[in-house]
Parts: sequence; C-alpha cells; structure tokens
Amino acid sequence: MLRDASCEISKGATSITASQRPRRRLGKQLWVCVLLATAWGAQAQSYFSELVVFGDSLLDSGNYGSDRRATNQLTDGSGQFAQISPQYLADFLGLDLLPAIEGGTNYAVGGYQTQNVLDSINGEGINTAFFGGGTSPAYLDQLANQINPRALVFINGGGNDLNAIFASVAPAAVPAAIGDRVGNFNAAVMALDQAGANYIMVSNVPDLSLTPGPQAAFAAGFYNAAAMASISASTDGFNTLLAMTSTSSLAANMIPVDLDGALKFIMANADAYGIANGVFNGLDQRFMCYSGGSGGCFEHPVYGLNGAAPDPRKLVFNDALHPTEITSEIVGDYLIDIVAAPGKIGLLPELGFSAAIGQAQITASQLRQSRWGEVKPRLFVATHVANAEVSGVESAETDNSSLFIGRTFAASEAVIYGFSASLGKQELDLDNTQLEADHWGVNGMLGLQRGNLFIESQVGLAVLAFNDLRRDIKLGAKMVSAVGDTDGFALNLEILTGLNLLSSSTWKLGPAVGVQLARSLVKGYAESGGEMSNYRWNEQKRDRQILRVGLIAKGALSERATLFAEIFAGKDFADKEFHVEVKNTQLLFSEYSMPALLMEDQSEINVNVGSSIKIGTEGSVEIYHSYSDRSENAQSLSVGYSMVF
Repeated sequence: MLRDASCEISKGATSITASQRPRRRLGKQLWVCVLLATAWGAQAQSYFSELVVFGDSLLDSGNYGSDRRATNQLTDGSGQFAQISPQYLADFLGLDLLPAIEGGTNYAVGGYQTQNVLDSINGEGINTAFFGGGTSPAYLDQLANQINPRALVFINGGGNDLNAIFASVAPAAVPAAIGDRVGNFNAAVMALDQAGANYIMVSNVPDLSLTPGPQAAFAAGFYNAAAMASISASTDGFNTLLAMTSTSSLAANMIPVDLDGALKFIMANADAYGIANGVFNGLDQRFMCYSGGSGGCFEHPVYGLNGAAPDPRKLVFNDALHPTEITSEIVGDYLIDIVAAPGKIGLLPELGFSAAIGQAQITASQLRQSRWGEVKPRLFVATHVANAEVSGVESAETDNSSLFIGRTFAASEAVIYGFSASLGKQELDLDNTQLEADHWGVNGMLGLQRGNLFIESQVGLAVLAFNDLRRDIKLGAKMVSAVGDTDGFALNLEILTGLNLLSSSTWKLGPAVGVQLARSLVKGYAESGGEMSNYRWNEQKRDRQILRVGLIAKGALSERATLFAEIFAGKDFADKEFHVEVKNTQLLFSEYSMPALLMEDQSEINVNVGSSIKIGTEGSVEIYHSYSDRSENAQSLSVGYSMVF
C-alpha cells in the first residue's frame, strides 16, 4: 500500500537514461522519504553528466594556463587564484570543470567576443599558446556534433563586444552592431541546440556602466552623464534582444542567468556583505577595485592590493571589470539555486501523496476488521501521525498528521461499505526550504467476501492548500526568501484481493494481489521576494501505478485479540523521471523545463503487522505497523478506535 515511514538515506548516485528531451517527531512518510532520496534537488550530482562552459573572462577558469583567471589571488600567500562563479556550481554538482586546454569542459577564454565563443563551439577552437596557454579543438568537433542529453551547458558573452562597439562604432550604428553580436550569440546557442544540448544556461551582460572602468572615466571627466546613460542603455538593449530572440525555434531548455540582476543586488546590499560602501575621496567605494596595476580603475586606498589593509572581500571588483572572490561566491550561490530550486519545488506533489497515504492506511485497517469474518457496521475515529528524519538529503525532515472519522455499513453478510472524512497537515522541511500543506479529504470503501475469497477497494480525494510556501535562497552571507501559495489535490484508488488456503477456523493464510493508482496535482504559482530568483512554477501532475503481490495472514490470539500480518512485493510502473516547467519572472526569457525528481528504485518489499483488541462489548482498538526495505528503517504506525454501531 501507500506507506508512511521514517527513513534515513545517505547520498548516492542515482542513474537514469534520458531517452527523450523533456520540454523529530512521531510520524513521517516513507513515500515522501523515498522520493526525497531520489529528488533532483537533493541529488544534483546524479543527474547532469557534465558542466560545459563557453564565454569570456567572467567564466574562464584558466585557459591561459597556470590556473590564471580574472579574479584576485588569495591573500594567504599561496599565489592561487580565487574561484569564479561556475566553479562553485561545478562543486555543487560534483562535476569537474577543468580548462579546455587541459582536456576539460570549460571553453571560456578571457577577452572573447561572441564570434570567438561561437568558434570555440564549432569553429577554430581555442588557441592561447601565445600567452603561455595551450590549444583545444572546438567542442562539437570533439563530440562529433553529438552532446550528451544530460549535459548542462553554461554560456555567456557580449561584454567584450559592447566595449569594442563603444570604442569603434559611431553612435548611430550601435543598434545594428549590437544586433550582429546578439546574432553571433544566438548562432552559438543554435549550434548547441542542434547537437542535442538539452539544458543551456544563458547569461545576460551586467550593466557595464556599473563597473569600475566607466565609473573611473566618469569621475575623471572623460565620460559625461549622457555617455554613462548610453552605456547602460546599450547593455540593456543587448540583454533585451538576447532574451527576445534566443528562445525561438529551440528544442533545448533555455535557462536564463541574470548576471545583471546579480550585480545590482550585490551593489544594493553592499553593507550586508561588509563591502566598502559610501563616497570616499570623491568616488563611490563600490566602484573601486582591488588591483589597479593594469589601469582603468581606482584602487581602494585601504582594501586595495597596495592599501593599508588589503582585503579583496571588502570590494566588489578585482580590477576595472572583473569580480573579487566574494562577488564570485555570491553569484555562484545564485547559479546553484537555479539548478537546485526545481528539485525542491518539484517535491510539492509528494505532499499530496502523503495525504493519500494516510487515507489508504486508515481505510485498509477498517476493511481488515471484516476480512474473513463477520461483517459488522462500525463507527470509527483514527489518527495518522508520522515522522521521518532524512540524513544526507539537505537535512530533510517531514511531519504528517491526520484525523479521521468514518462509518461502515453492512449491506449483507458478505458486503461492507463505508465512508470517512479527514483533516490533516503535511510538512516537508529541507535545507533553506519549507513546504507545508493543510488538507481535507473524503474516502469511500467497499469490501466483498465469498467463501475464502475477498475483494477490498477504496477511493479517496484529498484537497490541499499550500498557504505558506517559502524557499530561502543563500546568496553568500545573506539569505532572501521567495514565497508563494497555491493549492492542489490527490486522488487514490486501491483494489486488493486475497484467497484463504487454510481450513482452520481461527487462522487464515493465503496469497493476495493488488493494484494502487494515485494522482497528485499542484497548481502553478508565482513567487515574490526572491530578488533575481523569483520564479513562476507551472502546474505539476504526478501519477503512481503500483502492482503488488504477497501473502496475508489473520488469526485470533484470544477471544479479545486478533493479529494480522502481510508481506508484499511491489513495483511502481509509473514514470521514474519528472520535470517542472519554470519561468524567471524578472526576465523576458520564455519558460523552460528542469529535472525535478528521479525515482531510484521503483520496487519494494513491505511487511505489515497489526492487532485489533476488543474494548468492552462493542469497541476495539486497531494498531497498525509497517516496514519497507525501500529505504533504511522505513516504518509507520497508526492507531484507531472503532465501535460496532
């Protein structure tokens, strides 16, 4: 049956084949726990096969050799460069991201314009040997133009193009020049799409007027306010055109990355990050750089490389354009949220299944009272309380509690039917995420007996209200919360039939076979409060289709106590891979699909035991316990009281 359980799950690889390109408390759920163990958000390492990066210096992890990249060197005297944002993403995914000249999958090169990015994908490749680096053939040439459908591609470009346009193109010709460069970018995306890329993260360009170079020129009088406004407008024009044109006629999922919004967020929250802020020596400290040796920016007199107390973590920029380690760290967290959030929100339908679990369990316990025995009408009340602490899955912890009241009726000596109503609450707490739902539900049940044969069935509806959904987003040392609400429902149907093979009047034993069908639907909703990570999540619909076979037994321990035991082998024949449709509400990009849930193992063994103890002349207490091998220590308990009426 659908089961509740506590579970302890350690991280591990979950392997699937993507053959299609998809557009502390008492009581918690085995069902949810099992799904948590295989959820994409908690098992990011298990889905994407590789992280492939194309672009310019903002993403270059060392294609000029010697691990050189456009960020500050660490202040520990090691001479090592600080990590850049895609490296944080790679670490989260558990994937390597070596420079392409070392045989890795990072093809981004400092100084690249969009045409160079295109060449690194399906043109001349990379050649930085003149600067002490190395060479690498174009990415698609190495793969014979066939990308693994589970590869995650990250591409940026345009900043160097815009700088070149500002320096060499007449103002009247700037829009056309920007259009040409966006065309190069889109050609690069098209090439990846046509080679089978399924997931392409596409970054916009940060507002170049908010970088130290133009700000220094403005402070020195080389740029006026109109020039600064033109730079900002041109950047915005590039980003708008990119969003409008790059998503047309593509099979791949275009996943927008708002680097422009990320930079503006960091600027607006400089104080919260301990970043130097306010005017100093006539210049906004946020636009001062750590290393001014290459020119183009004002080195901070205190926190700069040659300052009184050098500290790059006090500054946004390393030089005239590139970020310091703290900026890369914050952006890295933002990138991680982009790929992790769908796996968290993708668990919402499992709260619907959680409600169905309780309904199925309580209904089964009532039908079991009349199995191979006298059919008696009963009035019953029951509680379903469950708990699970899941280790290794982002500190996940679930709570589930429900209250049931119902009535059964004896239509004849062989037929029993009944109804129940329930109220309950489900909670799923993951790291940085709280998913909660209140529900009300109704159930109908029917049991038939003929000799040693029985058939039991039940159908249920649970209506859920998700009134306080909160997804906390870690961005460096600061946390923001994306909040929203929605509703949904869960339907479940179960049929079980069994045959007694014993001739004993007090003990029954025989085979049983059953089917369980369930559907959970969560309506779409939009978040707010998440800064550049506000999303609109589309409707999610998920099915369960479980066939189970086993042995069941029932017998009298005494005149007042009855014992039952069951063991089932089951398999879920529904889909094992699920996706969620999502759109960043801050950007013009279209919606896209992301992996949300993976079913690692759709088979399980369930062992269920319980007892019914008579209280007085007409009452009885039912106790039900279940164990499953689908995860370690997966078990559940329910208690009910019924009275012949």
